[in-house]
Parts: sequence; C-alpha cells; structure tokens
Amino acid sequence: MREYIRFRLKRGGCARSLFTSMAVSRIYRRSRGVPRLVNVLCDRALLGAYAKGRNRVNSSIVGAAARELRGNVPSRWLKLAGWTAGILLLLLAPVAAYTFGWLPERVDREIRAIAPSWLPRVGTEDFTKTSGSLASWIATPALAADPKLAKQFDLDVDEPPVRLGLQGAREAPVNLSGLVLLHADDMMALLSQTGREHVSRVAAMRELADAWSVPTSLVFDCPGVGEFGLSCKTETGGWRRLSLLDRPAVVELGDGQEESGFVLLRYLVGRTVVLRLQGVDYAMPEDEFRQLWRRSGLLFWRSPPLARVPVDDRSNEEDVLWLRRALNLEAANYGAVTLTRVERALFDSELIELLHAFQRRHALDVRDFAGEEELIVLNSRLEYEAHPKLLY
Repeated sequence: MREYIRFRLKRGGCARSLFTSMAVSRIYRRSRGVPRLVNVLCDRALLGAYAKGRNRVNSSIVGAAARELRGNVPSRWLKLAGWTAGILLLLLAPVAAYTFGWLPERVDREIRAIAPSWLPRVGTEDFTKTSGSLASWIATPALAADPKLAKQFDLDVDEPPVRLGLQGAREAPVNLSGLVLLHADDMMALLSQTGREHVSRVAAMRELADAWSVPTSLVFDCPGVGEFGLSCKTETGGWRRLSLLDRPAVVELGDGQEESGFVLLRYLVGRTVVLRLQGVDYAMPEDEFRQLWRRSGLLFWRSPPLARVPVDDRSNEEDVLWLRRALNLEAANYGAVTLTRVERALFDSELIELLHAFQRRHALDVRDFAGEEELIVLNSRLEYEAHPKLLY
C-alpha cells in the first residue's frame, strides 16, 4: 500500500512522503486495498491536510476524510443500505457485465493502469493510443551520435552512443558568459577562504538536495533523503562513468597542498563544468577541474517502482516485466535488436542478451543483472521520470 501511494505521488510530481505510517495503515483498512477507493480517500485526505495547514497527512485526517466520504449516517441505516446494495448487485451484475464489458481484457487494462510498470507495452494494438508521441518517437530512426555525450566517450566502437532523451538537444540552463570563470588556482583559493562548514560534504549534499527540490534543512546524510524517495550512489568509476550517469554530484576537490573541500558539480556544458558553492555557480574548464577532482562523486537517484534492486533471475514477475519493457523500449529507440516476446515474465536468455547489449552500448560492466547504474542510465535514456541533469 505504501509503495502504491508513493508511486501515485511520484507520478504527480511529488518526491516527498506525504502520509504517515499510521495514515497509510488506516487508508488500507478503510479502502480494503481497492485502488479506486485508495485514490479517492487519499485525495480527500490531502484536501483535509491542506485545509488544516498540515504538511503531512496523519491518521486522524484520514479518518475524517473517510467519514466525509461515507457521510455521518447511523450504523443501522448503513447496515440496511449495505443489504439493499448487495441484493441489487446480485440482480444487476449480469446486466453490468454485459453492458460495461467486464471481460479479461478490460480487467487487464485496469490492472495495467495502476501497475507500477507504467512503461507502454510494445506491440499491443492500443500502443499508439496509450503512448501518444512516444510511439512516433520509437518509430523514428536512431539519431547520430550526440555531440554532448560523444565528447565524454572516446570509445572505439562502430555504433554511435544513444541520444540522451526524448526531446532531442537540451538547452543549457545557465549562461556561461554570465558566470565567474575560475581556474585551478582560483578554485583552491576560494575553497581555502570559505568557512569549512560551507565546503563540507553535508553542505554540498544540501546543494544537491536543492537541485532535486528537496528541503535542504532536512538533509544531513544519505539515509535522510530516503524519506523523499531518493537513494545515494557513490560513483568511483572515473569521469567517463560519472558523465554517463548524467546526474549532478557532490565532488571533492584538492591539489594535495591546500585542504580539500566539497562542492556540487551541477552542470557540464560542452567542455566547461559549472560548480555550485554556497548557492553561487562558478564556471571552470573541464581539464582543470579534473586535475583537482578526487575521482569520486556522490549522486542521488530515484529507483523505479521495483520490489528490489538489482533485477535478476530471483526477481518477482512484475520487476522482470518492467525490465523487459524498459530494455525493449530503449533498444527500439536505438534501432537495435528487440525481444521477440516482451510480455513474458521470465528472466531468460533472450532478456540477458538484450541486457548485455544495453550494457555494452553504454560502456557499463557486462553482467547478468540490472543494478543501480543500469537503472539510472535507463531513466536517462527513456526519461520516464523527471530528474536534474548534468550534461548539456
């Protein structure tokens, strides 16, 4: 129940957990887990929290919302109404089944509408209707190598890197000419002149939280961001791997002489990095940044609605189906070989081959499971969920 509510909130653009544990339990009891009732009850509870000026929904607000939906009717009348409704349901069920088409296909559509795997199913007849412009996007030929990403990858491969996302080229969010340009010596001088509390790891993590629209005052460490549906990942695979993940990252800078400090690597625009310190953006040549960089980066990422990560041969059917649909969609965009059967909840040899092709395409380690890196790159390629980006 908690995961379903979190999923619905994320689809609405909210990364925070707005319901307390007791509230979630009460929603489940009141709705008995019926998704439509859950949606209505959550909607009414959120309105109640807004009316009370609360930033989270607690159990009492859920109870009040349930009473509003039910109405303050005496229990004996509720029992009578229940018996009457039951009799009418028995009498009208055959008519309803015929009229509204309660067939297996309809039930399947309803389930898919609320399932965690919201990626469209390639090959179904209603694909164009459900995916809209996404279907035409898949049908277009793969673009040539993206110049922004190609600068970060000097790989000796025949195939070009896949384009970054659905919308083509990104417009840089900052005007580099309006930023102070720092060289390596300038950056070290700035770090030494800034108070240590402002160049600490926690301070840089709060800058990262702000990029994710997370309240900075609530961020002290990695477990703290879990409340907002985020996870931490420390990347030590070098500049190529950090660029591939395409997320802003907390980085440590130092020249071995002065004391090092942490800043936020916010953007990479061409060959210029944009670093954020105390809310101020600074430009720096990429090569000079890499001279100071300590070769690790801490980034946030949001997992898809999966039961567990990694996705492998021990995963449940829903997780395997999610991975099959996502990898198949990415392969179709790239113009590569796709699955012969997408809707097959098996972690079989065909899926493993598709996974290996995806990993090789994006310079990832070839392995028989989809871990954090694979899921992050899939999100970047499919853009099924909005996130702050690094590459421009």
